[in-house]
Amino acid sequence: MTQDTLTHECETPLALASAKAHCELCESLHDDPEQSTAGTVGRSEKVESAAESIVDALGFCGYHGLLLTTQADRGITHMRTLRDATERVIELLSDEKRYADRLVEICFLAERSCPTCKVDDHRLKHHTNRLTERLESESSVSLCFPHYRAVTYAARPETLAALVGAQRALHEAVVGAVGAIPSGSHARTNHSSLLPATLRWALDVVAGQARPRQDLPVLYPAPEPGCPVCSEIVGAANHWIDAVKAAARLGQYLWTVFPTCPAHIRHCAALNDERIATLAARYAADVQVRALQRGVAALARDNEQRARAAKSVFYRRQSPAYVLGQQRKMITNIPRCPACERLIVARDRAIGSLVQKLRGSRGRSDRFSIPCLKHFAAVYIFLSEGDARDAFVANQLEVLHELHGKLKGATDDAAPSARAAIRVSVRQGISLWSAATPPTSAYS
Repeated sequence: MTQDTLTHECETPLALASAKAHCELCESLHDDPEQSTAGTVGRSEKVESAAESIVDALGFCGYHGLLLTTQADRGITHMRTLRDATERVIELLSDEKRYADRLVEICFLAERSCPTCKVDDHRLKHHTNRLTERLESESSVSLCFPHYRAVTYAARPETLAALVGAQRALHEAVVGAVGAIPSGSHARTNHSSLLPATLRWALDVVAGQARPRQDLPVLYPAPEPGCPVCSEIVGAANHWIDAVKAAARLGQYLWTVFPTCPAHIRHCAALNDERIATLAARYAADVQVRALQRGVAALARDNEQRARAAKSVFYRRQSPAYVLGQQRKMITNIPRCPACERLIVARDRAIGSLVQKLRGSRGRSDRFSIPCLKHFAAVYIFLSEGDARDAFVANQLEVLHELHGKLKGATDDAAPSARAAIRVSVRQGISLWSAATPPTSAYS
């Protein structure tokens, strides 16, 4: 079966009628794909503030770390920013007693923060607030499921019923459209953009439109010898991908394998296997439409019960904010993503193993077990003061001094022949300043 034939068969009247519905927030946020990365480290006039924001998060998530390495035209600016950030971390770790409170604050927040993700969140919040203002005058809007959740948590109480009703109708159309795609196809594609139009639309609805440079992997590959925690996470991710492929060969979308979070749904779509992409979209659509149907019923039942209870003489009024929060949770609740759970377990196991190893080393830390800065923060929190933590910090400082020397030397060399060295220095810096962390997601 050729690609054109499969695409033609998949374009059912229901899919064609619904394919015009595209997420308004996705289109708004994708007008300038590199705005978030440029706003973090891409502007030469904001090197100082960018370095401070990177230090606050102790680096980037895996996706944005790898995305930065592809922006060769901004190599010098990135290198200056990383140089200043590295210098500030060296200053903090060199005098732990003086900066103890600052270090603890940074280390506690490092695991689930990324300066570029923070810029994306601010942009999303801005567009979400503008969209919620329109909900009072418009009956419905077209949203993907991730942005439907974001809009729901910003919407007013009187708009929740219409919002969840419109989203349920859209997802029911997606389920019908994806159900018409033959799941037994073994077609392989060179890129996710070559998938059938109906399948691409379904993936856009259940997982949001593909982020810039979707050909990049979701997880940043751990360098050799690399961070031991990142290596464990990448290994768990590879085992999960093997499980997805095995389930796809059997034609089953198992709840213990197929993902529900946007990042891992997109990861399945990027595996260049149309069968896996179809099963991932079908499973996610089924899970989401059932969640929306339960949400509609629960919201109607809750409103009815509250109206009946208000007539009682024993009625005790609850806080409107509490009621709104509970109702928002009813219509956005989704099962946890099994892929995210696997990576979280792998991360915690690797951090625990490293902590036990350091505690038993009696102050002798392995030079080749140097974690990235995000996972250094996690281990630092668990290690109590003593010889083990002192040796651990000393080894990390040695690596940071080495990196700072390379970044400073490449920055001072303005010769055109230094461009290759600049790119190598940036990659080495980002490998230490980014981690293969599980995607920051409300689904896990």
